[in-house]
Amino acid sequence: MRVGCTLLAPTGAPFSATRSIGPFMKGVRGQMPADRAALVAVITRISQILCDLPEIEEIDVNPMKVLAAERGCVAVECPTVLTPAVSTGNPSKDPSRR
Repeated sequence: MRVGCTLLAPTGAPFSATRSIGPFMKGVRGQMPADRAALVAVITRISQILCDLPEIEEIDVNPMKVLAAERGCVAVECPTVLTPAVSTGNPSKDPSRR
């Protein structure tokens, strides 16, 4: 079963109640509930990466497979767009030469 949804932090109570994803997170048609904690952890970590690395312009995690409870998540593809490095004129401090 394929379900698509765009999620933005915060990931509190409304996260589980979202009509498009809420029922699938709880488990439908005999499936186990999804690993909500793992999905929240991934969203939180990606947010932290974006704060720590301002050169990242965009991350597109697509698709994110959320497995059954306590089994985690799998990012199948995660293309990332970086801001072009600016040369400092000093080769030892030039971020494009690392």
